[in-house]
Amino acid sequence: MGRKNRPGRREGRVVTASAGARWTAQLELDERRGEELSRLRIDVPGTFPSEAAAVHAAQGVLNEWRVGGVTLRDLVLRELAAAYRRLRETHKTMEPVAVPTTSAAWKRAIDLWELAGWLDATEAARYREHAQRAFDAAAAKVTRHRLSDVDSDSAQ
Repeated sequence: MGRKNRPGRREGRVVTASAGARWTAQLELDERRGEELSRLRIDVPGTFPSEAAAVHAAQGVLNEWRVGGVTLRDLVLRELAAAYRRLRETHKTMEPVAVPTTSAAWKRAIDLWELAGWLDATEAARYREHAQRAFDAAAAKVTRHRLSDVDSDSAQ
């Protein structure tokens, strides 16, 4: 029996960095669909007491993504929501008052955070790219049916 809804070829790596006495992790994800390669680096939320703990936390997410248990869009939205929560803990009177849910809302929020100095230009650009990818209609697989797709014999 064949595999149903198998995602395109997915490869990834865990990238760690020391942050003082703690460690952070990122996933560098490559997804190939036909000839097109999509590469994105996503933060794994949190800091970890050791490099091994950071790798372990990231590896679980990477494995889930590789087998198609989670989409790139899901991972990007998780990362953006984690960034929002992190900033919200530091800046109680920030805008917006809730996690943005649209592309336009994310763009406005990131612009405001950069203007306030809460994000540097590189981080803001990265988050803008991630928000654009998360809400890109072309990236989401949508099945569309036209009336001409209906068999004329069955319509009678």
